[in-house]
Amino acid sequence: MDQSAQSTGDGTRYPILSFFPAVQFARNLELGEWVIGTPPSTTAWRPPPFRELATALLESSERSEFKKPALLWHREHGFDGSAPEDAEVRAIQAAVRFALLDYNDQVPRDYNTAYRLATSENGVLYRQPIDEVGRSVAHEMGGALKSALVGGWKIGERPVSLPDATQAIDRPVRVSQCLSAAVYAGLLAEGQAAQRMAIAIEWHAVALANPRAVTLQQRIIALKTGFEALFGESNSVVCARALRRLFEDATRAHHALFPWPGCLWSPTERVDLPRQYKDRKGRIKPVIRSELEDWFVAFADVRNSIIHEGRIPTDAYQAPPERPLSRYAGHFFWIGERVLREAIKATLGPEILLCGLLAQRKRYEKFAPEILEWLASQLSVKPPTAPPVPRAPEPTARSLATLLDQLKCEAANAVQVHKGVPTHHEARAPMDEYWVAEVGPIEVMITPGEKELLKQAGAEDRLREDFEACD
Repeated sequence: MDQSAQSTGDGTRYPILSFFPAVQFARNLELGEWVIGTPPSTTAWRPPPFRELATALLESSERSEFKKPALLWHREHGFDGSAPEDAEVRAIQAAVRFALLDYNDQVPRDYNTAYRLATSENGVLYRQPIDEVGRSVAHEMGGALKSALVGGWKIGERPVSLPDATQAIDRPVRVSQCLSAAVYAGLLAEGQAAQRMAIAIEWHAVALANPRAVTLQQRIIALKTGFEALFGESNSVVCARALRRLFEDATRAHHALFPWPGCLWSPTERVDLPRQYKDRKGRIKPVIRSELEDWFVAFADVRNSIIHEGRIPTDAYQAPPERPLSRYAGHFFWIGERVLREAIKATLGPEILLCGLLAQRKRYEKFAPEILEWLASQLSVKPPTAPPVPRAPEPTARSLATLLDQLKCEAANAVQVHKGVPTHHEARAPMDEYWVAEVGPIEVMITPGEKELLKQAGAEDRLREDFEACD
């Protein structure tokens, strides 16, 4: 395709304005020779009247609450009316949309913040030919199967036509430069792996489309198909094993940093869940699965019920009795979306899957020598002695049975512990360190010794819900 203009049916060639009308980015993204976001004032433009008409076209969309859409321009040539090659367009489209959907991890899952959620429609790239002589554009109306190209719309008369159910995001979105660049480069690479990843990303986008016409059944089918495309495998059990190996291998050098809230999978999860299955002859056979494999097989069973029986037997995965704190417990769609997205990131490499975690550790390592030096300087100074503050003795440690009774649970593997601060009315004697054990809404203040007792019996540290995103 000619980079300088786009041909129409009558052979006329028009300069192109490329943009993402339904999203505003908090910072610019750089993908190969192209930049996406808000152009600096020094960016070059095609001679008039292209900039005037492009500005009028963009401003016409503001009446639909889509403010300052993200533009796409060439790093060196600016807005010269050119557009990326078709292969680059596909890579840019997939990279920006996938990184935008990955941003959703930073949006709390409640109805009060739903207006901040990104859907696939927010990441749609437009390449709009502009008739500089007629000062008009052609709008494509309708959908993929039934559409019409209507020309002659005077620029500024109406906003661009957005996909069905496109909702504005109420603030600029900070998406990952690292992730978008990795997807862009990965999709431009040659080979079967790049093709499988491209198809998996496409199915992920299908599942995150906003129209009500896309049913929950269709979304679950799309996610399951995304896994099959990523691994080139339709057998659910084989695919589950491949998924587990992917996370194990991609994070092998960093297992000590887990569990981490930025990845559902963890090397600390159970890998010894005894299960049964029917072979092709209907015989019951025993099998051992990990937590991830157990979730994936259950997810695949739901998809198979949709395909073969036309029903969803359940929309949520219940935590197994051996693992009541399973992080895979929850709605099959939302957990499936996240596992597929994290599997795609793991395919790109540990530096992508663990981007935020590794960046955080790098900063700590950078300042560690300074902290140690400061501590040494403090230890070398002898502060004036002060009379010791009398403290009450640490209370007598409770037994495991007593703690579980107070927490109203049967086993310690249902307990989470975290650092706590005693309130002024705390009945137990003051200590240097307090911890809290919790089971659902029930919380019990515990001593460090009691915390270790619970953890030895299967309790876990509570992870924070938020985490540092990939930069």
